[in-house]
Amino acid sequence: MGFDDITEAALVQPALTTVSVAAKEIGRKAGELLYSRIQGNDEPPKRIILPPALVIRESCGFRREESAISGH
Repeated sequence: MGFDDITEAALVQPALTTVSVAAKEIGRKAGELLYSRIQGNDEPPKRIILPPALVIRESCGFRREESAISGH
């Protein structure tokens, strides 16, 4: 199980199940909040929730039948 859904997660064997976060959206929101603060906006802090997504790949789930038989 990984986090950030980096490209390499899909390239390894077995492909790694990971949690994907909206990194670009997080950066964009942070930039907007910073710019607003620099412009003098004194709003109280607020919580922004960007939901993650579970990317299920080969590293999670049932064993393949041939693996179960061979014991690997």
